[in-house]
Amino acid sequence: MSDVKATDPAFASNCFGCSPTNPKGLQLTFYQQGEETYSAINLSKHYESYAGTVHGGIASLIMDEVIVQSALKQTGVYAVTANLKLRYLTPMKVETAYLCKARVERRGTSSRIKGFAEIIDEHGAVVASAEGAFLLMAE
Repeated sequence: MSDVKATDPAFASNCFGCSPTNPKGLQLTFYQQGEETYSAINLSKHYESYAGTVHGGIASLIMDEVIVQSALKQTGVYAVTANLKLRYLTPMKVETAYLCKARVERRGTSSRIKGFAEIIDEHGAVVASAEGAFLLMAE
């Protein structure tokens, strides 16, 4: 997988998901392989709900962020979430390695795209998934 560099000015923002300069954020990094975007995850107890369990909202944020980054890599423009359908299969554990992968589909010149993401554990099992519609901000 090749590393996707954060060369865009938006990465200098205070984005909770992706900004490398937000000390309280997730500081996610992204990797591209073909048409899929990936982010490795291993969250501390700062992101838990019940003891030892990652808060579901954080899992949602991760999938949303990786889909948006996939849209940026595929289209060259930013996207915002129009809707997101989530499915939680098993709880994510803190201090445990996971991988989030995402892809987008675009039909024609529409400013609306579909996005899909999964969080996968070290054994290859899907622990959460998301699919939704995203609006491209500009061409």
